[in-house]
Amino acid sequence: MHYGKEIFLVCLMSLLSAGCDKTPSQASSTATTPAAELASNAPPTAGSCVGRQQDLARGKHTYDVETCLRDKALRDRPAAVTDAQTMHDWTIQDNAYSQLAPLVTALTRFPEKGSLENYLRELALLPNEPGEYSSLDRALTASEYLGELGNVYWFDAETGVFPNEHDYLLKQVALLSDLREVSFTEVAPQDYSSNDEPYLLKAQLGETSWQQRAENYGDWYDLSAVLALLNRIALDQESRYRFVTLPTGDQTAIIWVVEDDLLTQLTDEKLVRISPEEASMQTGKAFEKKALKGLQERTHESGSIQSK
Repeated sequence: MHYGKEIFLVCLMSLLSAGCDKTPSQASSTATTPAAELASNAPPTAGSCVGRQQDLARGKHTYDVETCLRDKALRDRPAAVTDAQTMHDWTIQDNAYSQLAPLVTALTRFPEKGSLENYLRELALLPNEPGEYSSLDRALTASEYLGELGNVYWFDAETGVFPNEHDYLLKQVALLSDLREVSFTEVAPQDYSSNDEPYLLKAQLGETSWQQRAENYGDWYDLSAVLALLNRIALDQESRYRFVTLPTGDQTAIIWVVEDDLLTQLTDEKLVRISPEEASMQTGKAFEKKALKGLQERTHESGSIQSK
């Protein structure tokens, strides 16, 4: 299935979990019922993950319910499947850091352990072997299987250096697609700390060239710019591949390189929810801020004790 350039970019950048239809106005999410009209907002009862229906429709407590359902599925999958089936038709509004809706869909549609993995293998989406530090035994969603075995590039969104070498990242990701012959260069800002001075990312293929502005986030990649450039080249070259990010829950990032029709299929089936490009950076910076605050508090306490 191939959509026009404008339609694809609207769908990709909106990061909707429900995928894209033929026109932007037809794009929809799993949410169809206004939160105020939902029957219950009672918390889950003992031993159950089912509850807070109104809150889930408002994007609240999604992480809590997801954690409950995930832990239950690893302990007692049949019981977790029963809970997921109860919530399957609920309105669930995931935020940037939760994947409750895809988890509910995965457990409901693929109740048997290993059946989701088999489905993804039938689609030829899992070409790789598990890595040294694989957590495949804990995989429950399509995104987790893809992160472990799919056509992905997994890396730390914080480079620890300046300039960030976006061109290296672009090349490594392009090698996973049919854009291997594209060359990339990076024009870095002169001032590390200047938010007003951006990067300029350049790409060249034969006589055709592209340019993309990238924000200066210090030693963090501008993943939005990286994906925008790669997808623009793919569209211009009529490549069958697209480039999106999968959720990680930390400051690492996963770029999934996938054929256009399969990306549409899995998002339409609500098995995959694309992660916001900057979620890894936001998570990492939040952790750094919390760690720095803790260090400052401990230093202050230590100084107070010594002064006494």
